[in-house]
Amino acid sequence: MATAQAAASSTSLDQGTRRAPYDFTGCLAHTEVTWVENTDNIICIIGFFDHNQECQKSVLVRYPAVPLHPHVVKIALLQMRTGADIGQIHNKNLEMVTHQLYRDQRNADPTRMNSRYELQAGDFSHVSIAPEQNVDNWLDQSSPHYKCEVADAVFHYAPRAERDECFMVCIATPEMCDAAWKYCHHKQLVLDGTFGVCTSRLLLWIAMGIDKAGHGIPMAMFLFLAPSGTRATHAGYNTDILATLLGKWRDWMGSRPGDGIFEPFVGMTDTDTKEQAALLWRPCGKVGLAKVEKKLRNGWECQWKVYCQLPTISRPSTGA
Repeated sequence: MATAQAAASSTSLDQGTRRAPYDFTGCLAHTEVTWVENTDNIICIIGFFDHNQECQKSVLVRYPAVPLHPHVVKIALLQMRTGADIGQIHNKNLEMVTHQLYRDQRNADPTRMNSRYELQAGDFSHVSIAPEQNVDNWLDQSSPHYKCEVADAVFHYAPRAERDECFMVCIATPEMCDAAWKYCHHKQLVLDGTFGVCTSRLLLWIAMGIDKAGHGIPMAMFLFLAPSGTRATHAGYNTDILATLLGKWRDWMGSRPGDGIFEPFVGMTDTDTKEQAALLWRPCGKVGLAKVEKKLRNGWECQWKVYCQLPTISRPSTGA
C-alpha cells in the first residue's frame, strides 16, 4: 500500500496535477473564523459544517507535503539578500545538513518531526523574497540586485516600511516622456485606473495622450498599494493619493526650452469624483482651470442617437 501511495504521489507531482493528500470529492465543508487581532477574541464563526458521503469515505492517496524547517527558510533568505544564487544556497544547505547546524536538528526525532532540512528543487518557488522587497532591491544602488534599466524608468518610488504608509512606484521611460511633451503638453490628458493587475492589492493608473490617429499613447503609469484596512482593492484610493502621483509626474517632467513648464490644459476621466478632483487639484497645473470632460457625455450622446433613430409612432386621429 505504501509503495502504491508513493507511486501515485510521484506521478501526481510529475504531471503537475493534484497534490493534496485526498482526492477531490466536491465537499463544501469549510469554516470561517473572524477574530480581533489584538485580543484574539472571536467575533464570528460561519461555514458549512457537513461533509458529503464521498468525503467521509475518502482515504489518504498521497503523502502530505512536509514543510521546510523555518530556520532553513531564514538562512536561504539571508543568502538571497546578499546576492547568492540557487547553487550557492543549495551548497550551503547541504553543508549545514551534513554538520547538523540547523536549529533543533541535533535533537530532532525523524519519526515525529513535521519538518525537513533538505532543500529540494521545488522549494525555491517558496523560498522567495516578498515582491515589495524585490522592487526595493532593484532600485537600491547598494543592493547586489540593483537593475539600472528599471531604476532609470522609475521617477518616483515610496516604499511601505510602516503599516500606515502607501507603497508607490511611478514609471515612465524616456520614450514615454517624449510622448508626453508631444501629445499632452498644452493638450489633453486622459487618466483612468484598473485593478487586478497582479495577485497583490495593487492599483494601476495610466496617464495617456491622444495622437493624430486618435490612438491612446501611454505616458506614465502609477502603481500603488491599497491602504491598510481597505476591504475592496478597487476602492483603495482617494483624491490625495492621485493628486500626489500627478504632482510627482509634473515635477519630474519639469520644463523644456521653448516649451516652458509641462502643463496639460484639459483632463479627461470617467465619472469618478476622486479622479476628477485629482485633476482639478491646483498642484497638478493649469489643468485645474480647464473643464474635466466625462465619459458620461459620450454615453449620453450614444443613447441620444439611438433614441433619434427610433421609428416615429403615429398618433391615432380623433374624429370630430
